[in-house]
Amino acid sequence: MEKGSVDRTELERPYTFFLFKSLTGIHNAWDEGDNRLALSRACKLVVFLPNDIKDVLWPDKETIQKNMREISRETGTDFFYNSCN
Repeated sequence: MEKGSVDRTELERPYTFFLFKSLTGIHNAWDEGDNRLALSRACKLVVFLPNDIKDVLWPDKETIQKNMREISRETGTDFFYNSCN
């Protein structure tokens, strides 16, 4: 069975669509004033970024998640924790 070569653009196109859709969701939530949702979406997006970018943003993601968990405990809600993990 012969394997056909896959054009690089065929692999990049779905990822680019996913990336822009995710960024649009983050922007829309932020624009609508739902900063918690925007931050949780940003935390989730970091996981899917290329490794070199992920390595740079990972500490910020961890800090954001930690702060959201602390706020969650202080306010007695679990929205922050559930939406970012």
